[in-house]
Amino acid sequence: SAGDFTARTALITRDEFGELSRVFNRMAENVQKSSANLETKVAEEKNSRLATTNILEDLEIAKQQIEQAKAKDEAILASIGDAVMACDKDGRVMLWNGVASALTGFPIQEVIGHHYGQALKFVKETDGKPGNDFIAEAIKIGQQTKMANHTLLITKDGQKIPVADSVALVKDAKGEIMGCVVVFRDVTHEREVDKAKTEFVSLASHQLRTPLTSIG
Repeated sequence: SAGDFTARTALITRDEFGELSRVFNRMAENVQKSSANLETKVAEEKNSRLATTNILEDLEIAKQQIEQAKAKDEAILASIGDAVMACDKDGRVMLWNGVASALTGFPIQEVIGHHYGQALKFVKETDGKPGNDFIAEAIKIGQQTKMANHTLLITKDGQKIPVADSVALVKDAKGEIMGCVVVFRDVTHEREVDKAKTEFVSLASHQLRTPLTSIG
């Protein structure tokens, strides 16, 4: 029948017909083997394609999970009222939220991948001189640090804003420092409140020390 290569000739002689018979048998065997190999390859190809499809599906699921986690992280960062910056151990910025952009005047595209010193410039309020690089110090000594009191942030347009912040280290599973996260905020309003409290206490103290005018 068509496609059946299992048949063999029964004529076995030493003449030309016998040789032709043997050649036919060899041809039939080769075709049969080739057909079997082809079927095996087709099956392997199907299995390979199925495996590839499964891998692609798993990758797509993983991609969606990563995107969902990223969106969640970005939503959390956007909801934080303080400026947040994260950098690696070499000081390259890896994370810069919207509040950091608004406070410093530096948009994210000008900061990510660059050293934090390009956007974060701090000076002492007392003399206007550069303050200690507490971020580099934290990475170097491997301990959480805070900026010195009365520190001013120099914005992109040159404004000076009183700020306060802290640095938290980021470590891997082996305890090796990978970088740090810096959280900083504008303390102008806090300064104004503290000033008002101080003035109120000073005025109240003065009134208490002043003798009451006798009513005549």
